[in-house]
Amino acid sequence: GEHYTNLMAGTSPILFVLEDTQLPPPLELATIIVVMLVVLKVADMVVQRLTDARWFLLHFVANMLVVVQALPDLTKAFWDPVNALKGQYSCWPVCWISAIHLYHILAFRKLSRDDWIHHLVFCGFMCPVAIFFPLGPWVNVMAFFLSGLP
Repeated sequence: GEHYTNLMAGTSPILFVLEDTQLPPPLELATIIVVMLVVLKVADMVVQRLTDARWFLLHFVANMLVVVQALPDLTKAFWDPVNALKGQYSCWPVCWISAIHLYHILAFRKLSRDDWIHHLVFCGFMCPVAIFFPLGPWVNVMAFFLSGLP
């Protein structure tokens, strides 16, 4: 049997969860991130009419999505820390982190050296580790504090 809720089968995206022993299905994972990039582009088109600080507003909104979607796993890990490295967890927070960092690279031209280092560390190292070395709800404890809440 499958150990994840299939996004393509029409289930709620909020329920897209993985088992700690299951790698995310690559096609579905890529589809989720591409859809998130499209959502960010549409949001960016709206935001750039409202403020000159569009990147900061987009980043804030993405971080709040990470916070909201990581909160159930953070709560689960808080109440049962012994088992926080196993069991079901949502892949959405890490997908949002991947998408917002990729979007910054793709949509903005004048990135500083610090931006490039930051994005390469997150997109090139931390997100793939979180995706391909599943650690149960603990993945989203890290997502909550490393990218969401600050």
